Amino acid sequence: MGNDIVIEKIEEFVEIVKGKNISKLAFAEVNEHRPYQVKEKELEMQKLKKVDVLAYKDSIIYKCVVVDQDLDGLYNDLLSKGFDVKRQNRNLI
Repeated sequence: MGNDIVIEKIEEFVEIVKGKNISKLAFAEVNEHRPYQVKEKELEMQKLKKVDVLAYKDSIIYKCVVVDQDLDGLYNDLLSKGFDVKRQNRNLI
């Protein structure tokens, strides 16, 4: 059975996966409005902008969740650091 390691800061995530010689990353992003329940029987549309940056090696998933940042800038930054990044859209619509 595999393990998940969640890393809170993208800089730390990059350091760890480079140290493990991982070069391929998944960039699973959400950038849309979604309904959230704010009161009983009341929904409100709120902007959700986040990305899960994922890496995998030796049955371990390394994960960093980045919220409310420039997703294109982060994607390009990871490319510039030499990663092979597969961008995935997780929007509902």
